[in-house]
Amino acid sequence: MRWIAAACFAICMVGMGQNQGPTRANWKVPDEATAVKIAEAKLVSVYGKKQIESEQPLHAQLNENIWTVTGTFNCPVGKFCVGGVAEIKLSATDAHILSVKHGK
Repeated sequence: MRWIAAACFAICMVGMGQNQGPTRANWKVPDEATAVKIAEAKLVSVYGKKQIESEQPLHAQLNENIWTVTGTFNCPVGKFCVGGVAEIKLSATDAHILSVKHGK
């Protein structure tokens, strides 16, 4: 009887492993550098090259298969600055852009 239970368990585990989806090695956006390159291209097309250049460097953070790429708020020391930075979210698995916004 125990061997039947063990066999059922093994079959279930194999079946579950096949439906895990793409592994990080197969992702279209596997690392921060790739996320930043994709994000920069889209952000330049939306907000313009001059605006995105002023927000360099861009940084990416991965959370639950979604890259969030944000610009840097560059304000000279001693100056009062207003404004915000661009933010874009993209799927790590297929590089699909999920949202694009800019703070004010």
